[in-house]
Amino acid sequence: MYSIGEFAKLLGINSKTLRYYDLIGILKPSTVDKYTGYRSYSNNQIAEYKKIVYLKKIGFTLEEIKENLINLKLESVLRKKQELILTRENLNRQIEELTNLENTLDLTQGTKEKTLIKK
Repeated sequence: MYSIGEFAKLLGINSKTLRYYDLIGILKPSTVDKYTGYRSYSNNQIAEYKKIVYLKKIGFTLEEIKENLINLKLESVLRKKQELILTRENLNRQIEELTNLENTLDLTQGTKEKTLIKK
């Protein structure tokens, strides 16, 4: 068993993160001392934490992780994938608009520079 500080250090995170994860119910300590309130974590919880990190990495929010942590279903993965595809499409449109704006500004500024040189 690890104290919250030891477990946080082992995972390379802040103990506040573990307290927050406990508060929102995604990574509860193995035991909590009923007199001191000290949290203890087990080796098994390292895998739980790694699953949380992985789900965050692929775009799940903490609320979605809480909903799916125990029983991740294909439906949830497909819904998240579709959400990310739409986000990518929106970003691609924004990038295209910025590129068009950049080209327009480049053309107008280039014309002004040429005009200034002729004078």
